[in-house]
Amino acid sequence: RHAYSAAIKLLAADEFTAAVLGGLAQAVGDLAPRVSAAAGEELLGYCRSSKKTRNLRALGSVAMTLVDIMEARGGEDRCAVPLLRTLALLLDNGALEPLGAEHAFAARAAAAVRASVRGSRDLQRLKAAADASAGLLGFAGESRTASLRLLLRLLGHAYPTVRRHVSEVLFVVLTTDSHAAGPKRLTPEQEEERQRQEEELREKVMRAMSGGRGTRAADLQGPEPFFSGLAETQEGLDAAMAVITGTTWGGPDTAQAKEARNRVCEALGEEGFAAAAARGSEGDSGKAADELDSYASLVR
Repeated sequence: RHAYSAAIKLLAADEFTAAVLGGLAQAVGDLAPRVSAAAGEELLGYCRSSKKTRNLRALGSVAMTLVDIMEARGGEDRCAVPLLRTLALLLDNGALEPLGAEHAFAARAAAAVRASVRGSRDLQRLKAAADASAGLLGFAGESRTASLRLLLRLLGHAYPTVRRHVSEVLFVVLTTDSHAAGPKRLTPEQEEERQRQEEELREKVMRAMSGGRGTRAADLQGPEPFFSGLAETQEGLDAAMAVITGTTWGGPDTAQAKEARNRVCEALGEEGFAAAAARGSEGDSGKAADELDSYASLVR
């Protein structure tokens, strides 16, 4: 643990951030519980300290550097699981919450998670991706939509162990997410008002930067983040929960599990996903047969 304590002190130095974070991620993903716990506690301690002092630069550096590493090495067998577990650790513990629900990190992270499991047959990688996706649902915007759809995709996976794990993840998400039931997109009028508020904020920021007086921090608040509903209605949410709790996801019948997964999709208002998945492969063979094998289709 002393080694991690020494290394963490270098995390704030830009020239060492990537190397230190990469090393800590490998330790977090280590099979030895003591090693994993020690490295994880040091990283969380650094983030807690930055959070307490409102050091958003330090937190942003950790978040964006982790995504940089995932984009560069997330497909490598040696790196994929440790990176996914590190991301899930930070998200599960709320370490990155001060960055805001619409931080650019989330969309890049969701894309990196998706890329890391494309065509993978590694059980631990698939499970870790589900855990990370659940954490990313705490952010607003396209990362929330993409993360939900990746979870739904994995719910129909060929491996019973993966399906069972994802069903448990979804159960927790759907019962604890404060925005679980609600509209999936803004109305045109709401979108127009949001754009007006964003433009107004940009003008205030420009005035403040040019030395304008009388601008308070409270005046520089943007519009409230929009969290798309995981289901459009409470009835749909209840119906999805009934299918999730009433299905034996760990059973050997993959066709039955996929049919149940499609019913979950329909209940959550993701009929397009269910139809696309029914037409093609789930990607378990790595052939990427259905339309959801591109990240763009995940956020359409």
